Amino acid sequence: MKRRDFMQTSTLLTAAAAFLPASLLSASAVAANVQKFPAPLKPKMDGDVKEFHLYIDIHVQEIVPGFKIHTLAFNDQVPGPEIRVKRGDKVRVIFKNKTEQPHYSLARSPRTLAYGRRAVRDANAGHAGTGICL
Repeated sequence: MKRRDFMQTSTLLTAAAAFLPASLLSASAVAANVQKFPAPLKPKMDGDVKEFHLYIDIHVQEIVPGFKIHTLAFNDQVPGPEIRVKRGDKVRVIFKNKTEQPHYSLARSPRTLAYGRRAVRDANAGHAGTGICL
């Protein structure tokens, strides 16, 4: 096979594969993707406020088969759960520290969030990409 023919064939096959529906993936591939990319966190409604509960804890994660590490995780997930809201929604995020170490990113400086303590953040959802300062 000539190089030119190889390049044309591989380009066509790559383009065709990009348009294949995800439903053609095997059940094991779909299940593996669900584990890698957790579903968005469901809110609890408190009147017109969407309330999300997050906790921080040490989680054992197998990053490659047979190799496990201890890592900081939100709700036992790495990456942590996704919070989805619409612009203008009233949002409350309640954090709880389940680790034995203070967590600096959950409390406004210079305070820290000690073991067993919780912090509450209230906000109105803004433009896409805006967030609550952890």
